[in-house]
Amino acid sequence: MFFLDHTYSDSGVTVVRRKGPSGFHDVELDCLGPVTGWQPLGGDGTIEYARVEITRGRAPVSTPIGSCSYGRHEASSEGAFALYVWGIDSYASYGFPAGAGSRPTSPYSIEVR
Repeated sequence: MFFLDHTYSDSGVTVVRRKGPSGFHDVELDCLGPVTGWQPLGGDGTIEYARVEITRGRAPVSTPIGSCSYGRHEASSEGAFALYVWGIDSYASYGFPAGAGSRPTSPYSIEVR
């Protein structure tokens, strides 16, 4: 779950996913459906990212299942993924990692037990 601040003109998320034993799993966003436009991150082919615009010019972004806008959202997947929420405006911006119970997506992450 994450929240988009309505005081910023443009907002969205960057999603990062890791390839598991059975390949990459879809990541679904409640207002979008499956995230598309994946690009490789790094050279070994095990991590991908996608940038998703949710608002543009203070207006919701149209999606195949409706539209995305400000406020509360949820994302889900059977595989490991991470979300980075961001917003930009004329003289300000914000960004933060979202979610709880996150699992590492980088092969260089240290597992904490």
